[in-house]
Amino acid sequence: VGEKRRHIVTEKNIAGPPDLVVEILSPASAHTDRGLKAQIYARHGVEHYWLVDPEGETLEEYQLRGGTYTPVATYQGDVTCHTRCFPDLALDLGKVW
Repeated sequence: VGEKRRHIVTEKNIAGPPDLVVEILSPASAHTDRGLKAQIYARHGVEHYWLVDPEGETLEEYQLRGGTYTPVATYQGDVTCHTRCFPDLALDLGKVW
């Protein structure tokens, strides 16, 4: 991630979608984040989409395939995860919750 999209960063602006969007779920936003927002991000070519649920202590990782998001992994609780978006990064979710 990053290298293939570096061309979208110009001197004037960023001309294209980000590699990753992270939504922090709340009871009021979960339905919109899982539905409408996911569709919009997919339509605009955001390759990776994460849903973080602080109450449920979960991180859901999705990747864009064929125009829709496919679940890649779900991490729950006090674990260290290595996502597809950042395989060399050890993300300690115990410090997030």
